[in-house]
Order: sequence, then C-alpha cells, then structure tokens
Amino acid sequence: QQANSQLQVSAAIIQSSEDAIIGKSLDGIIESWNRGAEKIFGYTASEAIGSPLKMLSPPDRVNEEAEIISRISRGERENHFETIRRRKDGRLINVSVSISPILDGEGNVIGASKIARDITESKQLSKALLQRQLMMERTESAAHIASFEWDVDANIVTWSPEMFRIFGRDPALGVPNLEGQAALYTPESTQLLYDAIGEAMAEGTPYELELMAVMPDGEHRP
Repeated sequence: QQANSQLQVSAAIIQSSEDAIIGKSLDGIIESWNRGAEKIFGYTASEAIGSPLKMLSPPDRVNEEAEIISRISRGERENHFETIRRRKDGRLINVSVSISPILDGEGNVIGASKIARDITESKQLSKALLQRQLMMERTESAAHIASFEWDVDANIVTWSPEMFRIFGRDPALGVPNLEGQAALYTPESTQLLYDAIGEAMAEGTPYELELMAVMPDGEHRP
C-alpha cells in the first residue's frame, strides 16, 4: 500500500508538471506522455503514445533521436542540451532537454525518460535584448556618447564599448567598481558624480552634469 501510494504521488507530480515528461523505448517509440507534453507539443497522449518520437524532430534534426538513443543504451545521460522541435501545428520551438536511462531491476537499460522545457520565449527575448544592445552600442559609437550601469547590491559597474574608447582603457583590464572610478576624474568631479548618484537613487530623479576626466596621458578633459 505504501509503495502504491508513492507511485500515485509520483504519477501526480509527473502529470501536473509544466515540463514535457516523456517515456520512450529503446527503439524510439513513445510510451508515456504527460499533460506538459500535450501543452508544449500539441499532441494528446492518445495521439502520441505508440508513435515514434522522431515525429517531433524537424527534417534537419531527424538523426538526433537515434544518436541520443545510442548513448542512452550505453547508460549515458544527456543533461540540458538545447535543440529545436516541431509541434503538431508545424511550428518550430526551442527546447531545453534532459534525458536519463530507465533501468530494470537488474540494472539493464530498457528505455529513456525525457524532460523537455519550451524556451522559445526566453530565446526570443535574449535575441531582442542583444539586438537592442548592439543598436545602442552603434548609436553611442556614432555620437561619441558612453554609458555605464552600476549594480548597487553587488557594487559592479558595467561599461559600454564607447566608455573604454573615451577613457582610453583596455577592455582586458576590466571595469573598476564605483569607488575605483575615482581615478578617472578629478577629485572635484568625483564628488559631483557621487553626489548626483546618491540623489538620483534617493529621489529617482535623473541628473545631468559636466565632469572633468583624467585621461591616460594625465590631461584633464571635460
């Protein structure tokens, strides 16, 4: 009874998971299909079970499943690799996949358990952010305007590429933290910068000010 109860709990967890959890035989046939798989791939359990798992692979990736099965048969695992799969409606999605062998009581590999997560939205967001960053960097370079960001909690400063150019600093040297940037300005300008940052954080108000920078050759330049 205790074993049955544990199995029921495990089955409930699998069914309620937002991730696709799929069981397959060593010849690549789908043997189990949870609700997460239905949501991600669009096939119902009755449509998927008994079908070859390669039906989810786009034409240029049909050999992936065979290669994975070969490694799983040797008891190996596949941890969090990213690939592309095809939904029932034909739409291609990005997925993060982990695959583990299923063993019998004697330790023999009899199948595989596959967990897949749809990461299409996060991949699209990352791509959009990268494109926005590249556009900003090109705009800053053309206008000779630099920017930096300060992570207050971690006290980590991030520079735009134009910031390195303006201050003549080798990117390989990294970026000094906020205190370390005092060497980049005259003492008076450093104090102005710290005061403006403090007031901006306290009041949420942007500030515009002119600072006197100390260039690598020792020259002071606004």
